[in-house]
Amino acid sequence: MKAVEHLEAIGKPPADCVQTPLGTMIQLKNPHDDRLQKRLADFLTDVPIPRAVNGTEALCLGTNIGSVRKQNEDRALIIRASYSTAPERNFVLGVVSDGIGGLSRGEEASTLAVSEFCSRVVRQSRLSPEARLRFAAEMANVAVFSLLKGKGGATLSAVLIAKGNVIGVNVGDSRIYGISPRRQSVQLTKDDTLASYLGRRDGKDMGSDVKGLVQFVGMGNDFDPHIITTNERDSESILITSDGVHDAPSEAIAQITQISRSNLDLVQRLLSLSGILGGRDNATALVIPTEFNPGTASDEGVTIACTSSFDSLEIWIPKLGNTFAESDDALEKQPEKEKNPAANVNSKGRKNATHYRQRKLALRKKKESNEAKLPLDEDPPSLSISFPDKRKS
Repeated sequence: MKAVEHLEAIGKPPADCVQTPLGTMIQLKNPHDDRLQKRLADFLTDVPIPRAVNGTEALCLGTNIGSVRKQNEDRALIIRASYSTAPERNFVLGVVSDGIGGLSRGEEASTLAVSEFCSRVVRQSRLSPEARLRFAAEMANVAVFSLLKGKGGATLSAVLIAKGNVIGVNVGDSRIYGISPRRQSVQLTKDDTLASYLGRRDGKDMGSDVKGLVQFVGMGNDFDPHIITTNERDSESILITSDGVHDAPSEAIAQITQISRSNLDLVQRLLSLSGILGGRDNATALVIPTEFNPGTASDEGVTIACTSSFDSLEIWIPKLGNTFAESDDALEKQPEKEKNPAANVNSKGRKNATHYRQRKLALRKKKESNEAKLPLDEDPPSLSISFPDKRKS
């Protein structure tokens, strides 16, 4: 368990705990054996073609490798979670991450950042939206720092739509825009760059140190994700972009947003604009409507529909008795419904009917909970401990 070994070396927490950079420590079961995170990472790893757009007219995302970069270090994912017996818990999550150019293993950093972040959002359904996003971002930072030891990292911008709330989190210079009913775009985030902090939007004619990131996922200490809020009246849709898109002139982005016939048309036009301007960086855009309904799960349990720029995948988490399957082991063995055979991650679940019957009988003997519990729900952090500063050692 690399993260625990690293934290023990600098702070000696218990062997089964992971400490977040904001000083909280959480006890986890198999913190580096998260099957949902691994499935999402596998799903995001394959980038088969230079450019792709996926989704519907309203909810969609796309990416373009550009003309200069040899690999695409951007990762983006839309998750729609539908609860069969508790539709009020449904949510939609959109996230974009950009591996930092110039640092090592950018594609690994962005893949881990997105998969870890999304896994934590799913697992922490009992927290408030703000706390849920902040904690998920903190854990993504811990995971990437554990892997790359600060020598690599990624940006992270995400929006969670649940129970009428539209809440976002931002770290780095990927951006979140609100799109009004009149198709006017408003930047909701502030870039984590020295240029932005000094009041210079573009950072041109300024040294590389000034244009560099102030913080990113994987930096370790001093990590402080920004939480943003908007509402359905001000923002009809949410647009999330990597810098390969919004490095274009802001006037051009505003005009394209205005004339686009749909969100899908907007994504396609933004990617085309990036290419017309030279395609000097990977470009990714994601749009989700603020009033989008994930729909009702067709099977008893929770259905998690995942959409990347290249593919789609559904994961079904069954309900056993009066609670959802409780462990990572149950998630590993449950069947998945796929839209594309290439998206299959694990097909062994259909052979575990006996396992489910045994689990159901065991659960009946337990005290029934008042509310159905998501299979990977964790208890929120309960112990506050300062994160040691290695520079003082």
